[in-house]
Amino acid sequence: MRILLGKVALSIIPALLAGWAVSHQVLLMAWSRTHATLLPIVLVLVLSALLIAALRRILIITFCYAIAFLSYYTYRLARPLPPGLNYEWVLTVRALMLELVMILALTAAILEAFRPNTSWARRSYFAAVGLYFTGMGIRTYLWSHEMRSLLLIVTGIAALIASLVGRDDEPQQTVLPTSSPSPAEAVVVRKTRRLKEWTETPPSEEPTKMKIL
Repeated sequence: MRILLGKVALSIIPALLAGWAVSHQVLLMAWSRTHATLLPIVLVLVLSALLIAALRRILIITFCYAIAFLSYYTYRLARPLPPGLNYEWVLTVRALMLELVMILALTAAILEAFRPNTSWARRSYFAAVGLYFTGMGIRTYLWSHEMRSLLLIVTGIAALIASLVGRDDEPQQTVLPTSSPSPAEAVVVRKTRRLKEWTETPPSEEPTKMKIL
């Protein structure tokens, strides 16, 4: 029961953190512009936390929830597309992709909380990140042609490839306990061993031949 409560807390607390960060993203972006010198320190702290298994798990779950909430925010906001993509069918495809990203990100967060380090959690996580980063990078590049948008596209494509070629979980091999022999089998083994000892004469007990001088 205590383990189950811990997993439930591990799935709720990161969701609250991610929800707060997404709802205050404008404030956080403004803080990052005014405190640009602190961003390398924050990045080092995040990368250092990834080296610790427990913190890495919390960060991954929080990031999955953040991707899901950002996708929902983009879906509800319905930001306009660049002129080259401003078509009805493109808007429909974007809405479907955002819904798929939300489902994949939430699936990855829940699986990582209750069944960590599984192949489905990794595949869902990389697929959600890949779709979101690729779409956001293409949209940003068509609007402003910034170099960071190309970095988002490359990161998204790499994440999509990782979701397709990820290693599946190896099936656990159950080792069956060896059963002790029954009393009848033990008697047969002892009789067979004694018969073998009687029929085979050791070399030390062979009669020595006397030499006739």
